[in-house]
Amino acid sequence: MPISSETAAFLDRFDASRGDPSVPLDDIFCSTFLSLDPTSVHAVSPALLAKALPARREMFARAGVTRVTRKTASETRLDDMHRLVSVEWIAERATSPALTLRSTFVLRTEHGHSRVAVYLNHADVSAMLGGGDGPRG
Repeated sequence: MPISSETAAFLDRFDASRGDPSVPLDDIFCSTFLSLDPTSVHAVSPALLAKALPARREMFARAGVTRVTRKTASETRLDDMHRLVSVEWIAERATSPALTLRSTFVLRTEHGHSRVAVYLNHADVSAMLGGGDGPRG
């Protein structure tokens, strides 16, 4: 199903935050959200995520990732406040084949503003990038 303009705007903010550390994560994530991948489940705050992001950006750089672009997105409206959003990104690398990164979000919309309540990475991104036990999310 195509994504709504509301979800498209959210994903644009999410994608912009990846390259701009000044984007307030409180605008993108609920005050506590659930972060999952095949190896872990964590309740995380935007402040805790902000502390992990520099190491995560370094992990992507060490893996030779030069650009991450959104390839596809779809959504399912769950109720008046929640949407299930599946996204696929392509992580281009300078000297290695590109990687496909897949995530699913549960977005919660309050007062016209959507934030991540659940963030599921479908693969262990750290292992994909050769980063061992680095930060997840």
